[in-house]
Amino acid sequence: MKETAFEHFQRTYVNEVSRAKLTDLEDFYRQHRDELAPEFLESLRRICLRTGAMQSSGEKTKIAYIHYAMLRTVLREKSHLWRVDAYDNSWYLDRRECETYYDAGWAFKFLDAFETELEPYLKRYLNRIGKADLERLKMREATKYQFYVIALARYALKQASALKELHEIAKETLFEIRVGEYFDISETVYKEDLRPKDPQEIKMWLEKKEPNQYSYEVFRSLDLSNGDYEGNDLRYADFNGANLSRSNLRKTMLLETKLTGATLEETDFSLADIFAADFKGCQLQGARFYEANGGNSLKETSAGLLFRFDGVDFRGANLEGADFEGADLNGADFTGANLTGVNFEEAELRGAVFSKETKDNLVLDEEQRQAVIWR
Repeated sequence: MKETAFEHFQRTYVNEVSRAKLTDLEDFYRQHRDELAPEFLESLRRICLRTGAMQSSGEKTKIAYIHYAMLRTVLREKSHLWRVDAYDNSWYLDRRECETYYDAGWAFKFLDAFETELEPYLKRYLNRIGKADLERLKMREATKYQFYVIALARYALKQASALKELHEIAKETLFEIRVGEYFDISETVYKEDLRPKDPQEIKMWLEKKEPNQYSYEVFRSLDLSNGDYEGNDLRYADFNGANLSRSNLRKTMLLETKLTGATLEETDFSLADIFAADFKGCQLQGARFYEANGGNSLKETSAGLLFRFDGVDFRGANLEGADFEGADLNGADFTGANLTGVNFEEAELRGAVFSKETKDNLVLDEEQRQAVIWR
């Protein structure tokens, strides 16, 4: 079958320009996210202040959602303002509007550049491809750029506990901050769940190993020890302060999972994906991470994006006797951790950070010693 003009345009120009602009955005995000995070938190502070004022006047009840929404109508006009709304339990059916705006121009200026760079090539197709076709391509690409706003939101909201305006508004026991499209798909980037939970019921639920059920859920401070959770998708879940000791977490997905202060003694994380997982201050004595995958090298996401996740965070953890044989730990942070008797045989440790005090006692081969950073 003869290739159409549009197919030729996409293969010859679009794919290359798309990859180049997204690479530029990835580089920009990495270099500037610490400057961008306060701006995002300021936008959250504004919607909280507006919500609080409306609650004080009786115009608003308890809030269940704060939603950051990309607006395709304004994207067509090269505006990068996102709508920020506070909703009650009825979500989009909440007719008491409470809105502000967030400027996502730091990401979407690269989408405008995508359109600008491709426009001169249209004339080569002698009106068989027009600006309307290019605009449709731009709208298709927009979802990829939205991914970076979601990533920034998750990064910034690690500091949400310091935002007093968020704590001062009246919220439902189940509260979420979501980022996505207006009246369309969105992702949870922050969640509070104060509903009472029975640890045994949660444990039984997790052991059912139901697909697509556990991401983003809150399991804080629950005793879930001695459980069989192999293969579960636990990305973005919150296990801070929980007890998962002697549990089977082999082959689990722990992407950016929160485990700060958790008890994980003799827990098996073999073959798990632990990208950007937070193990700060955990009790990990005798834990097993055989061939776990958590390196911070550039990865391709399911959406075709190239994205570099942070290294795994083991700061201040007790890792005595833990086994990391064959694990990919490039970029991991072990500062302040107890590393007595840890096995790093054949582990990837390029760019991993260790405390200088552990240098003489840590068993590493020469290649590993040259690859790590001592602080």
